[in-house]
Formats: sequence, C-alpha cells, structure tokens
Amino acid sequence: MAASPCCWTAGAVRTPAGAKLVVPTAALAGWSSGNGPAQGDEIVMASMPAMRLASTAADKVPGVREAMAEAFARYAASDLLCYFADGPQALVARQVAHWDPVLDWARDDLGLELVRTVGDRPPAPAAGDG
Repeated sequence: MAASPCCWTAGAVRTPAGAKLVVPTAALAGWSSGNGPAQGDEIVMASMPAMRLASTAADKVPGVREAMAEAFARYAASDLLCYFADGPQALVARQVAHWDPVLDWARDDLGLELVRTVGDRPPAPAAGDG
C-alpha cells in the first residue's frame, strides 16, 4: 500500500509534534485534510476531528504499536457488533441488516474476521487460537 501525504497547499501538513503527516491511502489523506482549506490564519485542530485523529496516530502510535494492537483486539473481542440476539426474529433481522455490512467491510477491506456470536456468550476461539 503506497503512503499518501496530507496536503492543503503545495506543502505537506505537519502534525503538532512536527512530523509530516503521511497516511496509508489517498482516501484517508483526503478525509484527514478535508477541512484544512477552510482554516484561517490560525489552525484550530478541534474543528478538524479527522485531522486530529490522524495526527494523534502519527505522533503517538509508532512507539506503542504492539500495545495499541493488543488494546484494539481486546476491545474488538467485547464489541457488541459481534453479539447477535437469539430472538425475537425481528430484532435478529434488524441486526443482520445493519451489522452484516459492517462485518463484511471489516473482513473484505481491512482483513479483520470479527466473529459473530449469539446471546451473551463470548465468540469461540478460532482454530489455533486457544
């Protein structure tokens, strides 16, 4: 995957820590720097949540990548997106309609296989995980 710089003008955007802001995709670069041109003489990071998130990741995550991945995995294991009801059928149908597209996106675009479970039981570990 080619890295894409975030740009508002001819120059690259820098994070609050001074690093050039480079993200993994052009789409993310566009999303992250989308509010930049609307800034005046003073940049207000609070008015640009995507830029603030990307800058925080660029400044803070590289030194703690493994710990962040583990924290994300713990969160994903408890995320209610994976916990489907066992009834009534109307609720199950709504969950499938709203959550399956998100689970499909995570699998297809991110390579994350989030395991669905029914009720309040934790998902069974994948083969070789436990």
